[in-house]
Amino acid sequence: MENDFKCAYRIETMKVADSAYPYAGNCLRNRADVVQFMRCIENNDQEKLVALYLDTHFHLVGVSIYLGSETQALVSTRDLVKCAILLNVSNVILVHNHPGGSIIPSSHDIVFKNSCQRAFELFGITLEDCLIISQGGQYESF
Repeated sequence: MENDFKCAYRIETMKVADSAYPYAGNCLRNRADVVQFMRCIENNDQEKLVALYLDTHFHLVGVSIYLGSETQALVSTRDLVKCAILLNVSNVILVHNHPGGSIIPSSHDIVFKNSCQRAFELFGITLEDCLIISQGGQYESF
């Protein structure tokens, strides 16, 4: 039986090692590793969300950074899931800062985290952690 499915284009994927990838060999096995790796965003004056894409051994395979405003990072769940699928990862950690210094998750933070968790689960991807990081390395996992 012939396939009747027609498309204007096709998608091809190929795993190609990037010799310029700056995080090769980084392994994020626990929160302390993640917080140390992410200290670079703790003092920003605008919110940033960083998605850390990890293989089954928690080696860092990819990083996505999403810029936001003074009060919220602008990213869709769809974009995070798409990137995780294209990277063929098993685990994702989401980290963001609160420019005001608070490490208490907002109601928007909690809703967004739950939405991401459900979306990742549909594809067998685990949302390992969701962290807010602030000045001095303070953080909260939620």
